[in-house]
Amino acid sequence: GLFFIDLDPELIKEECDKRAYLRGAFLAGGSINSPDTASYHLEIQTFSEHQGQIIANLANEFSLNAKITKNRRGMIVYIKEAEKIADFLRVVDATNSLFTFEDSRIKRDFKNSINRVINCDIANEKKALDAAEKQLEQIKIVEEHVQGQLSKGLLEAIRLRKTYPEATLSELSRLSEELLGNAISKSALNHRYRAIKELADPWARKNESK
Repeated sequence: GLFFIDLDPELIKEECDKRAYLRGAFLAGGSINSPDTASYHLEIQTFSEHQGQIIANLANEFSLNAKITKNRRGMIVYIKEAEKIADFLRVVDATNSLFTFEDSRIKRDFKNSINRVINCDIANEKKALDAAEKQLEQIKIVEEHVQGQLSKGLLEAIRLRKTYPEATLSELSRLSEELLGNAISKSALNHRYRAIKELADPWARKNESK
């Protein structure tokens, strides 16, 4: 059954009484969704707005940011934030539920962090591959039209890119000493590929206008 006592405020002046009342309300009509779902949600079902407001007010004395909303059975007191849900479980001394909730939350947050890292790595890899592909196109243009104007540094950058077509700038920098006999910094390589782009752009525009 639901927790529907019409509360006399005089009965819950002490903090321990407030905690006990919230504990009873949660045991009678409370639930927490699985932390594996899209969002965190704790709720307590009550019969009336008056009862819901009492529970929400008590919860908010502990800074739990509880809110109320209607449903077909009456009113629901709910808490959405994961930290506040954990705090509620501490307030009502639901130690086992707290440990279960926190364990699930840590696993979920860790999984989400891993996914973010993977997604970031994929995005960075795609960005690097797109940049390398453009550089190869620009290299092809300058080799066709301005081969004689290329400095030793630009020729080294071209050789590196053609040898390692999918490498990032950082990887090319690490591989430069092995391939060329002299180390080239990432920033120096970036500068050289910018110079190649500047040489290639006018010819690329001419080709586009044909």
